[in-house]
Amino acid sequence: MLFPSHLRRPMLLSAVLCGMISPALTGAADSPTTQPTTQPSSQSMTHLTTEPITPPVIQTVTGRKTVDAGDVDRALSSQWLAVDLQPGQSVSAWGAPVTANPRSTVLIGSSSEFQFCVVTAGQVRRGDLSADTGHVIFWSMKPGAKPQVLEFSGRDFQQSMRTAGRDDLADSLNSFTDSQNKRRWWGLVRPMNVNIGAPMGASVDQTRKSYLLQPEVVKIRKSARNADDIAPLTARVMLAHLKSQETDGVAQLLSPEWFLEPAKRGELDQARHAVAASLVGQSWTKNITDNSLRATDDPMRYWFSSGKQNFIMTLKPFDEMVYVLSIVPEESK
Repeated sequence: MLFPSHLRRPMLLSAVLCGMISPALTGAADSPTTQPTTQPSSQSMTHLTTEPITPPVIQTVTGRKTVDAGDVDRALSSQWLAVDLQPGQSVSAWGAPVTANPRSTVLIGSSSEFQFCVVTAGQVRRGDLSADTGHVIFWSMKPGAKPQVLEFSGRDFQQSMRTAGRDDLADSLNSFTDSQNKRRWWGLVRPMNVNIGAPMGASVDQTRKSYLLQPEVVKIRKSARNADDIAPLTARVMLAHLKSQETDGVAQLLSPEWFLEPAKRGELDQARHAVAASLVGQSWTKNITDNSLRATDDPMRYWFSSGKQNFIMTLKPFDEMVYVLSIVPEESK
């Protein structure tokens, strides 16, 4: 049920994030509002260039373990990260930088379908979008999807932060939550029941994240202009990893269909890496002919050569991605 358009009331979007955090989100009844970003003055530019640049402080929400900026994408496949940003500092997740205007604190995370940046203090921008305290920037990983900005439920978020032992993050939202509670009482926000943190439930989402949040998979899905681009990108990236003997990259693109039981036991990575190591260890992978990859009449089959031998790479769609199902020598005619 939607409010009449002339009322232009914000809507409440419920979410359970990563099975641990359960904020609800509110957003504009129509399209998200883009807020202008302010260019720094010449004085502030001088200040930014003369002070030493330090990296942002990045920690896991639970356990407060420090994470290096280069390890953010890998860490996000399993947990949320809290990031303290000084003015002008950025943190990049999946190649999408988020930059602080004033000093800010954000939580960045991923589900099997969405990536998001929750602002608990300050103001940040991502591209043309700007988000203040109490708002979240989130974007689908489907090809061509655009990011949005919505407002989340402060009281639910605070409760989940306290449960996680992060009173510091909860307390930073006290003023926002008080204001939002009044708007809730007056009916200015309402539930939408959309779950960006675990779209299919916590246990299912955790399994899907084990293969959909692999860095190579995310890069392919984000760089694809449409669904038809995914298969050729997968074939091209897989062949590059085989030629350069990159076992980890090969493992990420192997079809999860072969590893469903290990995935249920939380052993997907180990099982895929064992198969990938065996594949990379075959002598033909060292002699793959440059630029030999060719499409066939079947959009899920690609031809390439290694030395005097030709091979067929077979792909298969699996859960909104296309993975490598098999690589076999081409049969002699």
